[in-house]
Amino acid sequence: APHLYGTREDHLLPDDELRELVSDLGGLDRDRAVDAAYFERRLPVLRADLRVCETYRWRPRAPLRCPMTAFSASRDALASAPQTEAWRAYTSGSFLRRHLDGGHFFLNGGPSRDRLLRQLRDELDHVRTGPDAGPQPVNARRNAPWTS
Repeated sequence: APHLYGTREDHLLPDDELRELVSDLGGLDRDRAVDAAYFERRLPVLRADLRVCETYRWRPRAPLRCPMTAFSASRDALASAPQTEAWRAYTSGSFLRRHLDGGHFFLNGGPSRDRLLRQLRDELDHVRTGPDAGPQPVNARRNAPWTS
């Protein structure tokens, strides 16, 4: 949740230590040259992403007025279930927390990614059509007004 950002300084780590951190989180196989080459190409983007997360300063504001769904992974050392649950304060609408198997990089593939994508599709269909609208034809979904 936004008020929990800014407590780390990983973007300042030397390359070797940052590589170690990513590896410990399950995002890099140290024994594969392909992963090492991929990591090297993505290092500037990773540092920029970390810098934004670590220097962000939260300011109180009114909660959103829409439904919110937050996802967490069972073995994520950086985003625990309670930290994910903290998003609840940021909406006056309904809040749902989904908990999937995996680590910090569960989105990179496997059954948890497939489950996440199915749940996102279902959530978006529910928001678009409402709980009692029933199934929509494929073309109606593809051309729904909220996609423009």
